[in-house]
Amino acid sequence: MTPQDVVALAPPRGMLALIAMILTSMAACFWTSEAEAQPDVLRRD
Repeated sequence: MTPQDVVALAPPRGMLALIAMILTSMAACFWTSEAEAQPDVLRRD
């Protein structure tokens, strides 16, 4: 299997960039919601 075959099987860079953006946006939403939830717990005490 040549490197050219591997490149042909791999998705185009635009698709990889799109997947990366989706993953980072999901991670950002998760981390921000976690950060916002912590102060609320501290305020109750």
